[in-house]
This record gives sequence, structure tokens and C-alpha cells, in this order.
Amino acid sequence: MVSAVFGVAPPVLPSRLPPPAFRRNLPAVRVLILGILALVPWLPKAYAFILNGSDIKIHGAVVEVFDDNITLRERDPQADLITRLRYSIGVVRGAKLKQFELSAGLEHNLFARHHDLTNTSADLTLDWNAELSKRDRLSVRDVFTRSFEPQNFDEAFGRTGGRYGAYRNRLHAAYARDLTAQLTLSGRYGHEMDDPIRDELRQAQLQTAGVQADYAVSSALILKPGYRFLRRALDPGGETSIHTITGGLRRYLTKQLYLEGAAGVDWIDGYEDRWSTKSQYSASLVNETDELSTAGLSVSRAYLTTPHTEDLAGTWRVSASFARQLLKRVSAQAA
Repeated sequence: MVSAVFGVAPPVLPSRLPPPAFRRNLPAVRVLILGILALVPWLPKAYAFILNGSDIKIHGAVVEVFDDNITLRERDPQADLITRLRYSIGVVRGAKLKQFELSAGLEHNLFARHHDLTNTSADLTLDWNAELSKRDRLSVRDVFTRSFEPQNFDEAFGRTGGRYGAYRNRLHAAYARDLTAQLTLSGRYGHEMDDPIRDELRQAQLQTAGVQADYAVSSALILKPGYRFLRRALDPGGETSIHTITGGLRRYLTKQLYLEGAAGVDWIDGYEDRWSTKSQYSASLVNETDELSTAGLSVSRAYLTTPHTEDLAGTWRVSASFARQLLKRVSAQAA
């Protein structure tokens, strides 16, 4: 799968280039891609304005993706180009210490050849952030979606039942406390639900919990040890759990450029009570060019569970991103 990404939507991982026959049969699609390329300096954008004491945020993005297996099946794969149009609107209430945001979005997935697969997804997002005291901070985020397309790599990974719709809910909460000027302790909890519309497919539940300490050895070095617990349950099916201990650090090479790395060990209680031990690691380089621009590059190696099958597989992930604040209430991102 090869993707040309113009927007904030996660890029689709490549597997091979489009076949020559596909390119010859779709000259109109080339015109479409060129048109999107011309719009890249303006997309994606987020615009905000104030109405009756509330901040109103409007966001739009375009993503062009080549998919070499739109049926998501091993036999007789079909290729197509998919244009993803996304727009959303959100309302923000509250002051800096306590802020509440509610947003709703629509995403149209337009197939160049297989028009019968064209679909529309919808999502509703709730964010609450509070500074409880000078030392304590709390954040809660809940995202509910009804979609026919995998929204990210984790949802697409291991999917073998074809293209189908699903209801998904993602709840994440985080609490942080500054114990001293150098030491911050934080805790996280997450719950995810996947409920396919097709009755013969499995429902899945994912629970995660973890703690992390950030210790500033100096202004240029921060240590980040942590622990995480993960539990995945399938219905019908079994369940698996993973205990992970990691050690990480952030090293500032200059005032705006820093390197962040982590390495850890997974103790895995797999399906059918199969125990194993695996290693994981990640590294990222971030450049905060100025107060308005941030660019980053990251690579990671980890073992993942999926909401579709009783499998556990190692994966490599590489990503790049760029964000720019264009105006006081207008920002742009690319990933």
C-alpha cells in the first residue's frame, strides 16, 4: 500500500508501488492528486473564533491514499485510490485552569473506482483538562466513532474479516503531580471498546494502566522510568495481558533540539496461557524551531495485540510530523 498524505490523518504504511495497469486506467485520478498538491500550503488548517464567550474551532484536512487491498482479504486483492475529506467543529469553554471541549467530525472516504465502497464516518470527542492546584493536573479524553475505515495503524493491524463498519470508544485519563521542582509522578488509565456491526465478528475490550516518573537531572537531561499494564479480551475468545517496564530519557542537544529514547521489557501472558518475554525500544528526534514551528521524526519497535484475532506480533513503526502556527487562531499540521 502506498500513500500520499496531505493532512493530519495517520499515514497508511506502504507495501508496494501502484501497478502500471492501475496508473494507465486512472488518468483522471492523477489530475485529482495534482489538484490536492496545489492545496497543500493551505491544508490542513484549524481556524478558531469567539462566539458568546466560547471558542469555536473549525478544522479541515485532505488525505490521498493508494490501497492495494481494499477488500482487506488475502485472496483476490483489489486496488484503488481513496480520497479522504475530513472536517470538524468544536466548542471550547472555560479558562486556562479548567477547560472543556466538545467536537464533532465527519470523514468522507471517496473511492476512485469502487464507488460502492464510498462511505462516511462520524466521531464525537470530549476533552476536559484541569489544573487542580499548582502541583496537580488532570486530563480526560473520550472519543466515540462510527466508521467503515480503520482510523489508525492499530485498528488496521491484523484485520482479516474484510471491510465492515464498527462502533469504537476510546477513553483515556491522566493525572500528574509535581512532587518536587525536579520530580514529577504521573499515572494513566485507558479503556477501549470495539464493536463490529457484523454479528459474526468478535467484540474487543482493551484496558491499560501505568505510572511514570520524570526526574530532571539537569536542564539538559530528564530521566523517564515507567511501568504499564495492558489487558486485551475478545468475545468470543480468550484474553492476554502484558506487563512492561521501561527506562527512558530526554536529552536536549540544543535549546530547541532534543533526543528522546526508551527501552523496556514485556512480560506477556499470551492467549492459551503462553508466557513469553519480549524487548521493545523507541527513539525520536524533535526540533522546536521557534515558538510557532515543531518538527519530529520517530521510530519504534514493539509487540502489539489486535482487536480482531488472538495474535501478538512484533512491528516496526516510523513516523514524521510538522506543525506550524500560521496566525493567532490558525494552525496547520502534516504527518
